[in-house]
Amino acid sequence: MTKYLLDTDIWVSFLKDKHGIRGKVESCGPGNCFVSEITVAELMFGTHNSGDHERHKDDHLKVLSVAALQGILTSLQLYGKEKARLKSIGRLIPEFDLLIDCDFGSVS
Repeated sequence: MTKYLLDTDIWVSFLKDKHGIRGKVESCGPGNCFVSEITVAELMFGTHNSGDHERHKDDHLKVLSVAALQGILTSLQLYGKEKARLKSIGRLIPEFDLLIDCDFGSVS
């Protein structure tokens, strides 16, 4: 089965149960959906920025209950190489997005 590294927007839709995302994630089955450490950090920021910390304080744990955590340490060398390559061709990608892409080996 295909494996998916889902970004913050998708996980927010999962948490809000919008666009049928929850069902799609669940249909992928355990071990096929991943969340980057970067995305977990963004979710934690969202919790603190929401104005309702108590309501959202466990959102990242809800995501981690259905997705495997993808670490970033092994992707840092690829990140540096790809950022330089993309800069040389004038194709800039936001920092976190590029790091997430490098994290899962999907840089294009």
